[in-house]
Amino acid sequence: MGRAIPRIERGRGDLALERIERSWTVWRGRVGKPLIRESLQRQMPNDEWPATEAIGGWWNRENSPEIDFVGADREPVARQVHFVGSVKRAGDPAF
Repeated sequence: MGRAIPRIERGRGDLALERIERSWTVWRGRVGKPLIRESLQRQMPNDEWPATEAIGGWWNRENSPEIDFVGADREPVARQVHFVGSVKRAGDPAF
């Protein structure tokens, strides 16, 4: 965002927005996923998933598929998986 401020000050908010939109998926992955994972961890266990003690992720060596959130009974190796989820951009193919 620091590089966008001079553009905005010069009245070129359009260029700043274009750059943000181009890098959104990278930012979303680097910042959004850890925040969501931490939020889930703080909420667990809860009434819906009372045995969920660990929140992590899973991917294979090709990163396809990539599962951003896995709620399980323990870590590093789960005995039981309770839920899974991913952050996807509208239009991104689901696996």
